[in-house]
Amino acid sequence: MRLVLMTLLGMVLTGPVAAQYKKPWQPTRDQCICIAVCQARENPGRMISQPGYGCPHIRDELIMDNMARCKCPAWTPNKPVKPEPGRPSPNH
Repeated sequence: MRLVLMTLLGMVLTGPVAAQYKKPWQPTRDQCICIAVCQARENPGRMISQPGYGCPHIRDELIMDNMARCKCPAWTPNKPVKPEPGRPSPNH
């Protein structure tokens, strides 16, 4: 009887805590396709068909067909690293 009461009390107390747990974000199929499109635009030399974020494999044809539909954030180009002006290295 004591075990039943403790189990019941434990379930009552942990119920609200379990309800507060949020399910991790899972993108929709359209969002997964757009994630793959944006990754392909960021790396134009290679097609990425496994975008991550819990998304399934996206076929290359879907990526190409949705290039115009998906809005991607503006990627800033990488700036080349320039050495700071000053005295050259003594090793040169």
